[in-house]
Amino acid sequence: MSINIQTQKTVLDLLVPVQNRTLLKSFSIALAATLFIAILAQVQIPLYPVPLTLQPFAVVLVGLVLPWRLASSAVLMYIAMASMGLPILTGFKAGLIWPSSGYILGYVPAVILISLLTQKWAGLSILKRALVVALGNVVLFSCGVSVLSLFVGIDTAIQTGFMPFVFGDFVVKNILAVLISVQTYKLISRKKS
Repeated sequence: MSINIQTQKTVLDLLVPVQNRTLLKSFSIALAATLFIAILAQVQIPLYPVPLTLQPFAVVLVGLVLPWRLASSAVLMYIAMASMGLPILTGFKAGLIWPSSGYILGYVPAVILISLLTQKWAGLSILKRALVVALGNVVLFSCGVSVLSLFVGIDTAIQTGFMPFVFGDFVVKNILAVLISVQTYKLISRKKS
């Protein structure tokens, strides 16, 4: 007995079907997503040691609208650019030797998880997408708090690197990303038909 899992097309699949994607188009899409993350990283409320930014929102949205390979490529490109010294992190910083670097590194498994589960399980269900994004945030914050704890200790890491973000990231940003992704998909689907 085999289980047939129907894969939901992503927003990108509607705009640029897989069969029409060249290597150059795929690279351009990943680069555009990288720049989207870099731009939203600059929208911040400066808290210490981890600022409140729109960067996680951008990563979640990328995971919701792109296939996992392109979503992860965009995040890896973002990390590579920051590692090479390009000032694309929050506050126009570069490099990954910061107390908040665990969050940046946590974007990779989080975006892969979000993208894969959205396509393979959640489809266009707002509730399922919200659960997927919450799961992605658990992965992201686990990585972030773990690295932050090396700098400030686990209690302080939880108090400063998790608690201030519970409502903003787990609720507001995630619901907004889910609603935008679903509505964008529906809007493009209608225009295509």
